[in-house]
Amino acid sequence: MRKAYVISVSIITCLFSLKVQAQEKVIPFSVIEEKPYVSQCKNASDRDKCFNQFIMSHVRENIIYPKKAIDLKLQERIIIQFEISKYGYVENIKVLRGNHGVLKEEAIRIVSLLPKMIPGKQRNVPVRINYSLPITFKLK
Repeated sequence: MRKAYVISVSIITCLFSLKVQAQEKVIPFSVIEEKPYVSQCKNASDRDKCFNQFIMSHVRENIIYPKKAIDLKLQERIIIQFEISKYGYVENIKVLRGNHGVLKEEAIRIVSLLPKMIPGKQRNVPVRINYSLPITFKLK
C-alpha cells in the first residue's frame, strides 16, 4: 500500500511541474530590460520613442470609425491589452475598459493588424511582454 501512495504522489508532482513549465511568464512592458520594437525602429537612436510613434501612427492610419457608432454618436476611450510573444507576434488581445461593443471590436481589429515585432528580452532571452494601449474614439 505504501508503494502505491508514493507512486501516485510522484505522478501528481510530475504532472504539476510539467504544467508550470508549459506556462510562460508574462513580463510587463514597463519593467522589461530590452523592450520589443518594430523593424522600422531597428536603427532609431531612441527605440522606445520610435515604437510609441509607430503604434500611434498605426492606430491613426487603420482606424475606421464604425458607422453605427457615428449614427449613435458614441465616443469613448478603450483600453486594450495584448501580449507580444517571445517570437514577436501580437496575441491574447482583450479589452480592459470600454462600454460600446462596436468601438471595442474596432479597437481589437486595429491591434490585430500590428506587424510582427522584434521581441523584448529579459536577461538577453526573448520573453512574452504585456502591453496596454488606450485608443480614443472621438467624433469631430
